Amino acid sequence: MATHRRRKVFTGLTMASSLAWMSILPATAVFAQSAPTVTPGSVTLSGPIQPTNGSATFTASASDPNGTAEYQFWVESPTGQWTDMQNYSPNNTFTLATPSAGDYLVAVEVLDQAQVAAGDWSLAQTTLPDAVFNGSTLSVVSNASGEVAKGQTVTLTATEANVFSPLYQFWYQEPDGTWVQSGNYQSGNTFTFTASQAGTYKYVAYVKSPLAANNPHGALQSNVGSQVAYGTASQVVVSPATQTVVADGQAQGQVTFTVEDSHGNRVANFSGTLTLSSNGAGLGINAGSMNDAGEYAVTDGVATATITAPTTDAGQTVSVFADNLMSAATGAGGTAGQSQVANINYSHATAAVSAAAPSATGILLMATPNDLSTDANATSTVWAVVTDQAGNPMLAANGYYVNLALSGGSATFLDGQTTDAAYMTSTTA
Repeated sequence: MATHRRRKVFTGLTMASSLAWMSILPATAVFAQSAPTVTPGSVTLSGPIQPTNGSATFTASASDPNGTAEYQFWVESPTGQWTDMQNYSPNNTFTLATPSAGDYLVAVEVLDQAQVAAGDWSLAQTTLPDAVFNGSTLSVVSNASGEVAKGQTVTLTATEANVFSPLYQFWYQEPDGTWVQSGNYQSGNTFTFTASQAGTYKYVAYVKSPLAANNPHGALQSNVGSQVAYGTASQVVVSPATQTVVADGQAQGQVTFTVEDSHGNRVANFSGTLTLSSNGAGLGINAGSMNDAGEYAVTDGVATATITAPTTDAGQTVSVFADNLMSAATGAGGTAGQSQVANINYSHATAAVSAAAPSATGILLMATPNDLSTDANATSTVWAVVTDQAGNPMLAANGYYVNLALSGGSATFLDGQTTDAAYMTSTTA
């Protein structure tokens, strides 16, 4: 079996020294008696990026028009040690066992059969190694926990496990669809870019060992992350657009108004005020977050109003709408997204709120005091309260009948019966 005394893959060898001796012979004699060779650039190697059931099979191919190609397979272990795993033979497949966690590199050298017999090792044709990742992982995250302003920098950090001497490369996609590369593979696991456009960015990282191919056959891909960059305030939208509030003066609904840029991203650094009003005299907009001018505070691009409806509004539908968005920052020095509030679109900032008449849908039992007595000679009072669909006590003067029952021990009603058709009033609790 032919053996190698040194590693020949990726050494940048040329054939000049090997052919120097041929210069003393006539050209016709040299080419008439030259041995068949593997066509340069014709060698390919393909295999899986991850093993299946602890092994990975690779297939090599090469063009050798006038002879028979022979293949030799080399493997770099997760510790960086290269080993000749399958010596020169016409067998162009190789199965690699991956007993340890980490990345393995598989390379192939190809010679014509006659070159192998002659020991012309320097004439071998090869490709960059393919990688196999067994139990290796790679993840990438952004340093921004939420949205960032247009023009802000974003730092990506990649974290790997079980990759020999890792090198990293990053890619990010701008909102217009353009992919941008971080550059050549590097040992640093961070990369910073500027979010120059408003919209959603996507990003991904790759990791490989130093000799692996700089392509999907040699590198492990991370998860694909996303980062939103918002622009200046452009519109105000509302959520939910429609809802129903029980008209009992107690039930509450919420309407959220969000300041967005032209791409529909929340302008997360917008602070200011928003005037809210309704076309229904009875519908109440909670004043808890209003200032003296009747304006709602906008914090992180959001203003939230609480809605209540008295019983007199039952059956009505009213509109709640926003207007007069004002920024807390003024002039050119304001924070991005805060100083430009002109021409705001309010077309989607109107919510329809329906006031539903309360109806008796539940029973709430309450003890007075809160704990029932454990004294067999004492009595405990339990109030049975009728509630509406919002879970609040019915305030109407109607009376309701309900069957009540006691169980456990010798508990009885005051009249000595175990069950009773008790009359309940909804006006007290």
